[in-house]
Amino acid sequence: MERRQVTIAGRPIGGGAPVFIVFEGGATHTGLESARGMVDLAADAGADAVKFQTLFARNMMSSQDVLFDYGTAQGKMEESLFEILRRRELSYEEWGQVRARAEERGVIFFSTPDVPESIDFLVRIGTPAIKIAGGDMNNYPLIAYAAATKLPILLDTRGTLGDLEKAVETCARAGNEQIVIVHCPSGYPSELESIQLRMIELYRRLYPFPVGFSDHSPGRDMDVAALALGADFIEKTITFDRGARGPEHIMSLVPEELGEFVTRLREVEQGLGSGFAKVPDDGGRKSMQKARRSIVLTRRAVAGEAITWEMVAYKRPGYGIAPELAPLVIGRVLRADIERDAPLRWDALMARDDPPASG
Repeated sequence: MERRQVTIAGRPIGGGAPVFIVFEGGATHTGLESARGMVDLAADAGADAVKFQTLFARNMMSSQDVLFDYGTAQGKMEESLFEILRRRELSYEEWGQVRARAEERGVIFFSTPDVPESIDFLVRIGTPAIKIAGGDMNNYPLIAYAAATKLPILLDTRGTLGDLEKAVETCARAGNEQIVIVHCPSGYPSELESIQLRMIELYRRLYPFPVGFSDHSPGRDMDVAALALGADFIEKTITFDRGARGPEHIMSLVPEELGEFVTRLREVEQGLGSGFAKVPDDGGRKSMQKARRSIVLTRRAVAGEAITWEMVAYKRPGYGIAPELAPLVIGRVLRADIERDAPLRWDALMARDDPPASG
């Protein structure tokens, strides 16, 4: 299956492009200045993008509220979901300011909308991509509305494969196949057994689209593993205070960790390589020669002597005749004296049709 690329604000994702690194602040900012500060953190760390959630609690929740439980630095906590969502609210005008800050700092801004009105707003301010939250994976009217913008659509996969298939079909029916499938485990933070990173491999087998990972675990181990499994996109939540109230702070990176996170992912990606064999460069050939072996003689031999198998051994470095060419050496006559253990070279041997040296 040929892997497709999706381009967000001129930056390709998938198809051999460098991993797209996104810092998520939608659930952890504490207001306009905090959100603007997160843009600065993402830019300073060298991330490709910063993502938020353009939502209003009244658009998300019915009259029936529910309690939501999550982990914090102080232990398990239970809280009104309406209140959790309300803390994430900024006005459209404020989100416009956050978007402007991202443009100033040269980092890509995009967001997760709650309703079609929010999608319209994101389009108006020039947002180059739209992410659909895992909770909206069966909200096909919202997905269709987003796909109709013809912007790249990032689909969180929290749900069943059937949900994902219908979401992809919904985008395709809207004439939009600029899709990134983002593996998004449940839990705040995720239990290890629920992370299921091998789903990244499954999505890559099922679909030609780029596949990403939205991490809900502390640290960076799962992100490195996701990258090794073929993730084209990594999303990691950030916070100014891991001890703050809210579902995602405990699993987030704090400011001093962001630059190291980006650096390590880039290093791992470089170490993974392309998966295709390549001819060693000059440095690689020189290093390889030092580790390989040459034909040497097990004793001192004099000019005019013919080489026998009993005289041959193989030792480093590989500056002389290679071991696999030993059959071409046996029976050849030496032009000059050769010391024991000296790498044997072709110019030390007479050609087979050379006349014997006169005495």
